[in-house]
Order: sequence, then C-alpha cells, then structure tokens
Amino acid sequence: MKNFLQGRFFRAVCALALGVLIIIYSDVMPTWLVQAVGVGFLFPGLYAIVSYFLSKRDAAPLPPLLVYTGLGTLLLGLVMFLHPDLFIRLIMNIVAVMMMLGGTMQIYALSVARKRGAVVKFPLYILPFLIFCAGLFVLIYYREVASLPFILLGIACMLYALQECWLALSLPKADKALTH
Repeated sequence: MKNFLQGRFFRAVCALALGVLIIIYSDVMPTWLVQAVGVGFLFPGLYAIVSYFLSKRDAAPLPPLLVYTGLGTLLLGLVMFLHPDLFIRLIMNIVAVMMMLGGTMQIYALSVARKRGAVVKFPLYILPFLIFCAGLFVLIYYREVASLPFILLGIACMLYALQECWLALSLPKADKALTH
C-alpha cells in the first residue's frame, strides 16, 4: 500500500480528481478564492486588535495606530468574505481598463508615428485593436473571464495525470530493458 501511495498512479489519480473538481467548480472558484483571502485578512486584523487591548495592561502599551490598522484589516477581510463578487468585479474592471488603455495608447502611438512620416501598415493596427476588444470583453463578461484560469488549471492537472500514467506504464519497461 505504501508503494502505491508513493507511486505514479496515485499521483495521477489525485491530479485527475483535482483537475475534474476544478473544472466542475470553476465558476465558483474565484468566489472561494476571494473568500479565502478575506479569511486570511480577518485573523491578522483580529490579532492586532486583541493585542492592542491586551497590551494596555502592560507598562509599555502598543501604539494606537495598531488598532486602526487592525480594524481596517478586519473590515477588509469581512467585506471580502461577505461580498466576494464586489472584489472580483473590481479586479476585472481594473484589468479591463488597463487593457483598453494599452490598446488605445498603441493605436495612438502608431498614428503619431504615421503622422511623423514612418511607414505604418494597416496590419500593425490589428493587435492593438484586439487588445482593446479583449479589454472590452473582460469588462462585459467579467465573471466568465474570472473563471477561465481555473479551467486552464483543471485541464493542466488532467494532462499531468495522463503524463504520470504514461510514465508509470512506460518507465518500468525501460528499467527492465536496462537491467537485462
């Protein structure tokens, strides 16, 4: 049993199961991730507040700034945990605006170069236009775009599982061929 748990097939089964679960739940994974980060903010904030009030009994109490930073961290964690969609939307909007600005600035730079006499052919405008359109797509379909990395991660886990199975089947044959 120990040999199986350390073996390639066990890793392949685990990777396959993980990949399937990630793909099945890819639509809720961004929400879970933001909530997990929110919980990660809750504990340090709570610790800072409790430490501040417990240190008041000491001869050298902690500075009051600690309670404010702890309270801010605690509130941020609560908002992230209770309203994860707000943060997902905010991050996707920031990414979308950056992409749209990047595409616009590239088109502008090409236009300025053309006005200054550089030979700028039409195909050079295609990529900046596609970048702008991708930003617009992210702005409109933020929820689908947020789950895409998890779908890719799930596919990668499944491909890893297939590779592990192939190695488990082919390497023992290679080892036997080398020893004989």
